[in-house]
Amino acid sequence: MEELLKRAKILVPAKIEKIKATWLLSGDIGAPVWETRNGGREELVDGKWEKTINVYFDALMSDGTRLCSPENKLILDTVQVWAYSLRAKWTGSSLGPRRWLDTVRWGINLASWVLLHKNRFAPKEEAFKYFDKNAAQQLLSELALGGWCEALQFIPRSLVHLYTEAFGECPGEELISSPYELPESVKEKISEYLVRNGAYVDNGGGMSVSRRYFSDVLGASLTSFKSDSFRVFARQFEPGLDHPHLLLESCLDTVFPSQNTPLKIDVINRMVSEETLSAHAGCLEKFLLGRSFLPERYASGSFDVELIHAGLKSIVRRSGHHNLLPLSTGLSVLNAVVTWVFSCGDAIVEAAVYVVGKYEKIRRSNCGAAEAEVQKEKAVSFAVENWKIKSADGSDLESLKEKFGLMPLNKRVKREEIYKSPSFYLILQALVGACALSIAIMKPSRDEEIQRLKRNCLARGSGLLEGYWLDYELGKSGESGLNRSDKKPIPFLTAKAISLLQKLGEKLSVFYGDETAHAVDLFYFPSGATLHRPSDSNLGGRINSCIDVFCDFSETPLDEYGRRWYVRFHELRKFFLIMFFWDGKYHVLDAVRWMAGHTQAEHTYAYIEANMPGEELSRIEAEYVDERLIMLERNEISRGGNEGLVALYDCVCEHFGVRSIEGVRGEEYLCFLEELRADNKYSVKPYSIFSRDGGGEVSGIEIAVKFLGAKDEKYNDI
Repeated sequence: MEELLKRAKILVPAKIEKIKATWLLSGDIGAPVWETRNGGREELVDGKWEKTINVYFDALMSDGTRLCSPENKLILDTVQVWAYSLRAKWTGSSLGPRRWLDTVRWGINLASWVLLHKNRFAPKEEAFKYFDKNAAQQLLSELALGGWCEALQFIPRSLVHLYTEAFGECPGEELISSPYELPESVKEKISEYLVRNGAYVDNGGGMSVSRRYFSDVLGASLTSFKSDSFRVFARQFEPGLDHPHLLLESCLDTVFPSQNTPLKIDVINRMVSEETLSAHAGCLEKFLLGRSFLPERYASGSFDVELIHAGLKSIVRRSGHHNLLPLSTGLSVLNAVVTWVFSCGDAIVEAAVYVVGKYEKIRRSNCGAAEAEVQKEKAVSFAVENWKIKSADGSDLESLKEKFGLMPLNKRVKREEIYKSPSFYLILQALVGACALSIAIMKPSRDEEIQRLKRNCLARGSGLLEGYWLDYELGKSGESGLNRSDKKPIPFLTAKAISLLQKLGEKLSVFYGDETAHAVDLFYFPSGATLHRPSDSNLGGRINSCIDVFCDFSETPLDEYGRRWYVRFHELRKFFLIMFFWDGKYHVLDAVRWMAGHTQAEHTYAYIEANMPGEELSRIEAEYVDERLIMLERNEISRGGNEGLVALYDCVCEHFGVRSIEGVRGEEYLCFLEELRADNKYSVKPYSIFSRDGGGEVSGIEIAVKFLGAKDEKYNDI
């Protein structure tokens, strides 16, 4: 910190009178908005700048004023001088436009925090002069507990306001100390008050309390109320969105909540992550560098922010653990993909080509709206009745209408019933989702690699290279920031899926008369149920929506809380790599490296890179083992028959000196599992779970563990 301050004193002018810089397109000291360049992405259109990085300084503060209010001039000037010096690199730090914006927003939140405690800091008169070491300790401690929602006391301040308005008196301490467990009588009375004051809005999934209402009451920006903990609190007054266990989104785009929908109990007890706390500490360090420019507005003397930060690391979440795709779910998805691609694919694509062709003719015919709807209905009916799905031997089975029970175009149904009688567009979406997953699950790809695929990406080899190959652009850039192209072998399933997308896109782009760059992309499919010409805007989001539809059609398993696993590319990437590795172990390491698009052929298990930071094969395997250990600890699997897993669990507990591993899961914990694996202390093997009907069909996959001399019953030494 001291070294940075010394450098800043050398770089900074003696006095900042008026700001001017090539990156500052508009704005000055005291201005409510700064318009700045966006690293060359900004554009001047008809005399107005677009795609810029803008800072809105006129933010609501915790005391009900705005930062640009005359009474807050000293605070605003201090924040803006600091923001300017940070972007001008006078502090010695070099931040990109986006990171600079995030850091300045942090400084605006800090201004709101000192105003919340204005009796202590007197910020309107002294700016940040009394923000000393003790204040920094308090701020970082509060941020560690729950981010700015905790530091700015959104929940207790909201409760006090709502209770006072509803009951005419302040709530008691027992209510304030238990804000997530309000009595029904209190929730009803507050809800009645909110109704009388028009505080509810309909977000499509149910009535929720307007965040604008809370914004006005608490003096905070609308984005401040995205905190999960605040949403849990607010759900008590949103009965249509409340759930006994889950923190539901206000509007679901899927039939069921996704696997990433958090449990309310987890949200309530969750600290911020170590990474988040580190980001807060970094922003505070950068803010304190402003003392070089306006020393009279900052506390005298320096203190070590990193030392405060280090003392708080023990109370934050240390695990960056993400949900892993269950092995059985991955297998279930793969089976469904095969069915959709081989059995339904041709019929759906041919029907879509026919329907879109008819739609475009109808649009150009200038017939009336009513007549157009009749003709469109006839086109869809003809298509779904005449194109049939195929059996394994290629023979016709049943029509699309018989298979899916397609509904008329103008019929509306409830979300939970939509897959009982789906529209034709939903069927097409599901196929696109199946095709996307067939590429992701069988050829480990990053999201952007799949989105960038061109229609001519499929090649057929001959001789020693006979088979199908995928020509794609690597997601990670090479030299000079350019993405290099590569070719990888793919199975017939993936080739078939690509050929379906090729046929669909080739025909549709002609019907639409599309000459844009998107017209040659592999993922080219109609936009919306009206089957209009698509664009590449939000292509990734549109593909994910198709995958969600496919998962609902395929009925991927629900967990005990009613959550469905809506698969994503990066999850299938892990699934592919670990299953490939488990199947062949060390004999396939180089093949894994090559298939995954790596450049270095390291033949050691512990150092095989899996493209994304932290995704070494050893780490992925450790994460799956962690899942089994947690299930054992929660009694979700029996100790009997799992002697290897039990022995590994006991070893981990002994190493960390704990009785439960829930509290130690984090980087050190996963590294320990990796070290044990690298030392051959334990090994893992997958095994198949067969259906109970005696048909011999594989219904799932699990893993068995061998630790030293102990091994699970299902572990196979052969």
